[in-house]
Amino acid sequence: MTSIRLKIASPERVVFDEEVDQVSVPTKNGQISILPHHIPLITNLAPGELVIRKGVEEVEIAISGGFLEVNT
Repeated sequence: MTSIRLKIASPERVVFDEEVDQVSVPTKNGQISILPHHIPLITNLAPGELVIRKGVEEVEIAISGGFLEVNT
C-alpha cells in the first residue's frame, strides 16, 4: 500500500515526521483530506483539528493555523 510522508513543524521543532495513510486538515475553505498521489497544493490552515490516519490508528492534533504544502 502506498503512503505519504507527513512532516508537521512548529517554529520551535518538528512535531511529527512519519509515513501515514491519510491526513485531514481544516482550511479557510473547509475540511480537506490528503491521500497518496494527491495533486500538488499550498493552502492556509484554519484553527481546528488535524487528523492523521495510519492503518487503524488515528491521531488528532489541535492546530491554531499555518499552511499546508503537498508536493510529489
